[in-house]
Amino acid sequence: MFLVLIFAYIHGINYLLTWNCKHLAHAQQRERIQQLGATWGYLSPILCTPEELLGD
Repeated sequence: MFLVLIFAYIHGINYLLTWNCKHLAHAQQRERIQQLGATWGYLSPILCTPEELLGD
């Protein structure tokens, strides 16, 4: 799953939708993932579930 995240960093993807709330969309992991991208000089995509994106 982290390969998808790296792809999103490199290609400038704005949103990464996932149902993987245990790892990628987990609230405590989101900040760590954003810091990791910043370390590499990339903007982190917004990690969210489809429900969060749609506002439902």
